[in-house]
Amino acid sequence: MAILQAAVVKRTDPRPNPPPLDKIYVRAVTQELEGSMRKLRGAARVDTSNMTLQADEIDYDEERGYAEARGHVIFDHYEGGEHIEAERVEYNLKD
Repeated sequence: MAILQAAVVKRTDPRPNPPPLDKIYVRAVTQELEGSMRKLRGAARVDTSNMTLQADEIDYDEERGYAEARGHVIFDHYEGGEHIEAERVEYNLKD
């Protein structure tokens, strides 16, 4: 994971209503799909059973499991207990 200028806080609460273990949910105001790349714009969000990534925009490569979030990024990792707020975050969902 790559983070630029972030505030990191330790989480202690459990993941509310997680997706199933084998599912990744994506949503945004608009979405474009180019091959395996989803371009999420406006209130973008990627959810797995153990993490949530929210931002103004997220580019998510479904094949590689790579996500790059930009603008008002909030990342919560429920198993590791991390809560991160940053302007830009890169994350590999397969790691």
